[in-house]
Amino acid sequence: WEKIYNTVRPHQALGYLTPLQFLQRGSSQRKE
Repeated sequence: WEKIYNTVRPHQALGYLTPLQFLQRGSSQRKE
């Protein structure tokens, strides 16, 4: 279930992105 939690469930601390989406955005927006 951990993989589902980390890739599907939006996380409030990450601006309601899933951790996977956050990592993908973070890699392209590192300068902010």
